[in-house]
Amino acid sequence: MRLKIVTYNIKSGLYHPDGLEAVARVLEEAQPQIVALQEVDRGTRRARQEDQAAWLAARLSMPHYCFGPATPWDGGGEYGVALISSLPLEDPQVSRLWVPQDEDAPHGTREPRVVLSAKVDTDGDGAPLTVMVTHLGLTDEQRRRQAAQLLERARSAAGTPVVLTGDFNGHPDSPEVRLLAEGLHDVLSELAEGERVTFPSGDPEMHGDDFLARTIDYIFVNAAVEVDSARVIADYSLASDHNPCEATLLI
Repeated sequence: MRLKIVTYNIKSGLYHPDGLEAVARVLEEAQPQIVALQEVDRGTRRARQEDQAAWLAARLSMPHYCFGPATPWDGGGEYGVALISSLPLEDPQVSRLWVPQDEDAPHGTREPRVVLSAKVDTDGDGAPLTVMVTHLGLTDEQRRRQAAQLLERARSAAGTPVVLTGDFNGHPDSPEVRLLAEGLHDVLSELAEGERVTFPSGDPEMHGDDFLARTIDYIFVNAAVEVDSARVIADYSLASDHNPCEATLLI
């Protein structure tokens, strides 16, 4: 089966004056079957109590979605990651990733982090596809520990197709990304640095020469998944502060 997946940090629909509608237009043009989202709100005041994953799923006529809450939000609601899909999402699970518990650690480094996973029955024959979405922490230590946890989860599904997506907050040569690349394939790895800029969004030529440091969003696959094509979508509309990543996979 040919399957297109997009990963996208949507900044809670707060970056563009048109809010989630601007995000939806970007995704609508890409026409994926599965979307992995980071920085998603559910029921917060700033999101007008909207369930953003549900709203985007309805707007894009993708009937299946699940939300992975990471952080309770002041004033009510939650903040986390999500999956939306045109195919059924089965057995959704949310797992906590390591963050420091020391009260002396800066508040931002103690922000809860999670990985949301679900299974997708792509053709009714053979093992289902496991899709994971996450948003890693702000420090080197966090990301190394979190990447090790993610790699262990991916390896536990050896022999079945696995896709790991998200905002990893690290460039391709960082220890945590190198660790993941030991056991998984970075689908964008064959692109030139200037072709895989994911942060900030827009035209890569506007951002100077330090392209490597601005590649922080990824799609990884295991050996059971064949990659047909992959790209970063340079979003000139600036619907979010990140560019989405896209991969067409053969499952």
